[in-house]
Amino acid sequence: MGVGGAGKSTIGELLAKALNCSFVDADDFHPQSNKEKMKKGIPLSDENRTPWLEVLRDVVNVNLVSGKTVILGCFALQKKYREILRSLLTIIQKKDSLLTGNE
Repeated sequence: MGVGGAGKSTIGELLAKALNCSFVDADDFHPQSNKEKMKKGIPLSDENRTPWLEVLRDVVNVNLVSGKTVILGCFALQKKYREILRSLLTIIQKKDSLLTGNE
């Protein structure tokens, strides 16, 4: 995670290649309406970002549930955005703890 131009995609792709896993670039998942706003220099609101972050969370979840490792490059600088991305991971961890008896 980091600001635009920080190298998230470059580092993420290199790391994914080194770990032999998938790289997900969050920018690829913006809906067209978000892309149009960004192109015009209009900042995205939480209303614009939340559905996008939920899609990213779900994409990562599909990989994790199927036992795959995935690297996510995302401009999620606010804590509330990272909490959305982590929300399902917490559910998976709790489920795993219940299944293994390691609460």
